[in-house]
Amino acid sequence: WTAGAHLDLVVAPEYLRPYSLTGDPADRSRYRVAVLREEPGRGGSAMLHRIFSEGRRVFVSKPVNHFELVEDAPHSLLMGGGIGITPMLAFAHRLHALGRPFALHYSAPDRESAAFAGLLAETPFADRVTLHVSAEGSRADLAAIMAGLPEGAHVYTCGPDAYMQAVLS
Repeated sequence: WTAGAHLDLVVAPEYLRPYSLTGDPADRSRYRVAVLREEPGRGGSAMLHRIFSEGRRVFVSKPVNHFELVEDAPHSLLMGGGIGITPMLAFAHRLHALGRPFALHYSAPDRESAAFAGLLAETPFADRVTLHVSAEGSRADLAAIMAGLPEGAHVYTCGPDAYMQAVLS
């Protein structure tokens, strides 16, 4: 699979949902997804958390990528909000493996919501990661982050709609 890819996962016959592949695309031993349990959602994530267990056989599509990484960009800015960090992790692993310049910004409302903060602190590219925690007053200053980008930089974002709109604005 390539960085940015997702799997369509059959949660139940009536629930086919896409989930971003996360982790290192060079790891061919498994597919890894992360699913935020959303009780007020359409039901797929809550059902997945309720009925899936270790060892359960699951049905998934082949990896599909509609969110391709441009690997030769002069610089890549990876902006992940909440569970939107999952494809950014794959991008960061790939860019690090290629020796390409990038920065990863991970935003969460509080530490409890930053499920990947510990993992990111242990990666070989931890020095390129900035964690922004709103409850601690370290909300991402998007204007300042964007102002520091070199000419021709590529910006990638994933997360809640309001977060992505703020990044795009």
